[in-house]
Amino acid sequence: MKDFITLKQLSDIDEAVLLDQAFSTHFPWYKQGEYFIRCLEENREGKRITIMAFYGNSLAG
Repeated sequence: MKDFITLKQLSDIDEAVLLDQAFSTHFPWYKQGEYFIRCLEENREGKRITIMAFYGNSLAG
């Protein structure tokens, strides 16, 4: 099976937590907090579109 890229809009709290943890692990400048929870809320309100990228089953960005 080949790995593939999947794009998905941020849509639930588990995904927001996943992004928060991943960014704090990979980017020293990123401080864990409420940023992706705010992104989720704004996605739900139609004010923002936050896209997550997966390579196979792994979060890529």
